[in-house]
Amino acid sequence: MKTKTNFMLVMLCTAGMGLSTENDSAKFIGFSVPGAGSGNYEGTYAVAMNAEGTVSGYWNDSGNVYHGFVRAPGGAVTTYDAPDSGTADYSGCVGQGINKSGEITGYSQDNNYVLHGFLRMPDGTFAEFDGPLAGTQPNQGTTPVAIDNSGKVAGSYIDANGISHGFVRQPSGTFISFDAASGGSGTVVYGMNELGVVVGATIDSAFTFHGFVRAANGTITNFDVPGAGSGAYLGTFAYSVNSPGGIAGWWRDSAGVFHGFIREPGGSVTSFDEPSAGTQAGQGTNPYAIDEEGRITGFYYDGNGVVHGFLRQPTGDFISFEAPGSQGGGTLPYSFGADGLIAGYYWDSTGTNHGFIRVP
Repeated sequence: MKTKTNFMLVMLCTAGMGLSTENDSAKFIGFSVPGAGSGNYEGTYAVAMNAEGTVSGYWNDSGNVYHGFVRAPGGAVTTYDAPDSGTADYSGCVGQGINKSGEITGYSQDNNYVLHGFLRMPDGTFAEFDGPLAGTQPNQGTTPVAIDNSGKVAGSYIDANGISHGFVRQPSGTFISFDAASGGSGTVVYGMNELGVVVGATIDSAFTFHGFVRAANGTITNFDVPGAGSGAYLGTFAYSVNSPGGIAGWWRDSAGVFHGFIREPGGSVTSFDEPSAGTQAGQGTNPYAIDEEGRITGFYYDGNGVVHGFLRQPTGDFISFEAPGSQGGGTLPYSFGADGLIAGYYWDSTGTNHGFIRVP
């Protein structure tokens, strides 16, 4: 990165490992979208849950075409495709964030592999949109990831030069485009809270990632977790932010090992590792979501490269868990709902993916 705006070196607090237990007494609800493929890397991907217990995600069929879905708390599943969704291999529709009223945002990839954002209303109607300077070549375009209860959408778009930019789309349809730093490959948005605070990462010219937080008033603070490596796909990834302003994500060291962190609203950072996480390149701890109470969920790779889900309590203690049917590894939690519910997906012994809800 050539320059950094509002750079602040955050303090790394001393963090205990915490206790870990694999005696998980939670109930699991597994599900698969009718029509989802049953081969390797096919199936159902649950990625977001709202406060009502409704799950948003996507699935791919046996022809490797993607489709969106929404699962009601009672279990009824509705599938959909945005109007621009392609039917070619690896094109289609990907559902992402969902708010309390059931509005869903996500993106479609057309038959030319250009990405377009969408907003799906609870009645099934769509509003499609593209970032103001979104490119029109394959793998360029607009990728929303989060929506708040007012209908505000956050995400990223890639322009004609292959540079990524962050955006916030107001309920009126007005776009606010932003760059958290200048130079490099741009800005990638990963999450947004109910107050309009956006988090993500910037990518510098060496392809090192640096965390950022954008306040609702547009003020941007960049930060790096001390110890984060420099080089391709190393660095700091700010992935989720709760309403109090706590940020969860991961950092990757110079050896390529992943570690979790929580950044407090005041800027102090606690780094942590799930006690059974591996310590080799490509292994470690990957937090994906933080709830209003400060619980963090995500997954970790153990020393054998097997993937497990975890829940980190505000006390720093861990629960390691597996979705039934995951065959001893392959559980990926992605989102919190109300009251500690967790949604995600797992893969079975054939490599087919299935959605799950963990009920504490």
